[in-house]
Amino acid sequence: MDTVPSLAFSLLVLALVFAYDAYRDRKRAEIERALIDQGKADAVIELRRLRMQGVNWLRQPRLAIAVGIAAMVSAGILYLAGLGDRYGRADIWFVIIGVFAIAWGVALSTEARR
Repeated sequence: MDTVPSLAFSLLVLALVFAYDAYRDRKRAEIERALIDQGKADAVIELRRLRMQGVNWLRQPRLAIAVGIAAMVSAGILYLAGLGDRYGRADIWFVIIGVFAIAWGVALSTEARR
């Protein structure tokens, strides 16, 4: 029961991150729509091109999912070895990080398909 506050806080942070991402996407779409309405479709294309050039390692879905899987495996190893208590319940934190990284990777891959 000691991990319930940690999990609740992590879920809150996860919800806030995804809410901000949705807000940012909505604002970006509004700006693009306004530029298109003003006859500046070339500016929209240029913005999208610049955004794609700025892709870094955090925006690669395969890497995010791989990090998530690695964190989950690490959590399993710590749990099975009985070392979770020794390292301040690190196994629970690895699960949280793993779930977040996998969710991030899935979100990126669905965004890339749009």
